[in-house]
Amino acid sequence: MTLDSFADYCGKSKKTVEGWLNKNYIPGAYIIEGTHVWHIPDNARSPYMKRKPKKGGAGMYKSIAKAVAAGEGICAELYKMPQQRFDVYVNQLIDAGIVTSYTAEGVKYYETTMDTLNFSKKSLISIEKFIEAGSKGAAQGITEAVLSTV
Repeated sequence: MTLDSFADYCGKSKKTVEGWLNKNYIPGAYIIEGTHVWHIPDNARSPYMKRKPKKGGAGMYKSIAKAVAAGEGICAELYKMPQQRFDVYVNQLIDAGIVTSYTAEGVKYYETTMDTLNFSKKSLISIEKFIEAGSKGAAQGITEAVLSTV
């Protein structure tokens, strides 16, 4: 899709979308070689531009779930963190069934599940307890798997 059509789709100005593109907020977008024309994947979404937590933790999980529930795009650049760290957050949400993902044109997109909206409305304390319980469950599962192979 072109920059103009994506700007229309998002209801934003061409200048705003160019800013997003220059900051790598639209995964999979690139300038076509030998031109000054942007190619934007057909499944691209407007980036989640609401306030994001400065630190990790429960606020990060909640922010990602809210973005997915709103149908907006997320990526490591938006959260100003390395890709590996971002993947940890998203993969834990996927493992917990809070979000799901698919890949199109080599870009990973995130979708809601039946639990996304409920999770994004939880308090940060509830989210911390949920994550802690999930971590204990994963650790216990790994321990049991290792012990069963010995």
